[in-house]
Amino acid sequence: SREACPIECKAGCRKIGDLWCLDGVWSPAIPTELCQPLSCRAVDLLVENADVPKGVECDNLPAGLACVFQCQAGYTCQGARKPNNFANMFDLPVGSCAVECSFGKWNVHGIKCVERRCTMRPAVQHADPSSLDKCIGMSSGSTCAYACW
Repeated sequence: SREACPIECKAGCRKIGDLWCLDGVWSPAIPTELCQPLSCRAVDLLVENADVPKGVECDNLPAGLACVFQCQAGYTCQGARKPNNFANMFDLPVGSCAVECSFGKWNVHGIKCVERRCTMRPAVQHADPSSLDKCIGMSSGSTCAYACW
C-alpha cells in the first residue's frame, strides 16, 4: 500500500498527477482526471486571410470548445461547420468560421477564407441583360464590361 503508479498520458493531454494505491484502494477515485486535454492557443490558429481574435475569445480554449472568427474583407468562409459545443444553441453568423480545439490543436481541416465573388447579375439601367450574364461569378475587384441598348 501507499505505492504510486506512474501515469503516461496520450498525445494532446497533460499529466496532473499519479495514481496511488492507498490501503488497497486506488486514489484518486476518478483516475480519468489525471490526464487533461491540452488547451489551444490563439497564436497557433492559422487560416490564411482570416481575422482571428487573439484575446480571451480564442486564447487558451479548452478542448471541445470553438473559436469563431471572420475572414478579411473581400473573403468569405468556406467549409464552415457548426462546432459540437454550439449544438442546438445558435447558428454561426453568416460568413463566419468556427474551428474546434482538439487536444491542444485547432481542427482547421477544410476551413478556409476564399475570395468573395459576385454571385448575381448586376442591374444596370439601359444595359443589354445578356451582356451582364458574364459578370456573374467574377472575383472581387474585377470589372465587367457590358453593352448598352
